[in-house]
Amino acid sequence: MLVCVNNLKGNFEFFNFENKSWHSSTLSPNLPQHRTLFGLQLFEHAYNDKKLSLYIFSGDSNCYAANKMFCFDLTYLSAQINSEKIDITEMSSIEKQKSNFTSVVFENKFLYTFGGEFVDNCVDECINMKSCERFDSEKNVWLKIKPMIVGRIQAAAVIYNDGCIYVAGGKNKDCEFEKTVERYDPKTNQWCKVATMNTARSNFALAVYKNRLWAIGGFGHSGSLATVESYNPIIDKYWKNETPLNQRRWDHAAIDYNDELIVVGGQEENDKCQF
Repeated sequence: MLVCVNNLKGNFEFFNFENKSWHSSTLSPNLPQHRTLFGLQLFEHAYNDKKLSLYIFSGDSNCYAANKMFCFDLTYLSAQINSEKIDITEMSSIEKQKSNFTSVVFENKFLYTFGGEFVDNCVDECINMKSCERFDSEKNVWLKIKPMIVGRIQAAAVIYNDGCIYVAGGKNKDCEFEKTVERYDPKTNQWCKVATMNTARSNFALAVYKNRLWAIGGFGHSGSLATVESYNPIIDKYWKNETPLNQRRWDHAAIDYNDELIVVGGQEENDKCQF
């Protein structure tokens, strides 16, 4: 079953692949209704009979960054799909409120967040961050980890075959588009820079396909992008330009499915007011 969260309207939508239909259900009152730019990750808990949990965390709430995290147990999805409200459990909050960050799930146990921005209520200023955190889903505890080399928002992150996490692109503290790429090793808690992308971009998709990192589309100096490039961190010194997309897009998603690289959604317009 496919789950779609709309926090502007305060509801979940579920797509049932068996009957090919959508269903809606209202969120529990303890989840803030107005929240955008939030994190959304799915855990398959091997330690708990492969229980599926959907985590919603941080983001922007009423023009201020949020720090609360909520968890929905997908085990009860079928039973609650036609109910008026869905039970949401509040989890441990991240220490620093932020939005516009990127995140990954590691080993179906840890949730990592990278960069982002938060609003300083005292000076009403958006601050770009290098800070990174790790959430332990078994212990319900957040832990600060080593910060990134470059503070960035609207970046992309993915876990590669070497067990390291790669964070690429985005916009830096000067609101400039980034080409830089960093690799984080969860075993050593260390960052290092790797090959720089050919095109500076934010709001793009980063996926692993055929042992390569693929940076797809996004937003850059010229507006929305159709450019695509790939990189093998093990053997390559440089990123390789690939066949561009049929249409420009940003804020989209990409995934390796059935030995194909699938790109879906996003926007095409050069609307910089969205940033």
